[in-house]
Amino acid sequence: MNRWAIVTNNFEKARAILQTIVTMCDKGTVIRTVYSKNEIFAELSDGTLIRWWRCSDSSRGMKCCKLWCDREIDQLIFENAIKPNYYGEKEDIIWI
Repeated sequence: MNRWAIVTNNFEKARAILQTIVTMCDKGTVIRTVYSKNEIFAELSDGTLIRWWRCSDSSRGMKCCKLWCDREIDQLIFENAIKPNYYGEKEDIIWI
């Protein structure tokens, strides 16, 4: 299963990005979406899971192969919590 992450502490930013991704998908590709105050995610028909990940010093992380990352995330948190769980190339990170 592919896991994609939207890493930001801003709920509205995460929701807007996921809505953009879902809108760009072909009809029937998106199986389920959830937009609640604590969780934002979409599940695609190929098994891909796109999830909002709020980061903090105590974050355990989430393994992912595609990443949208907020420029406002602290560099130390990026290096210690996000980067070790990201399996893509650093130049492929989409900075938001």
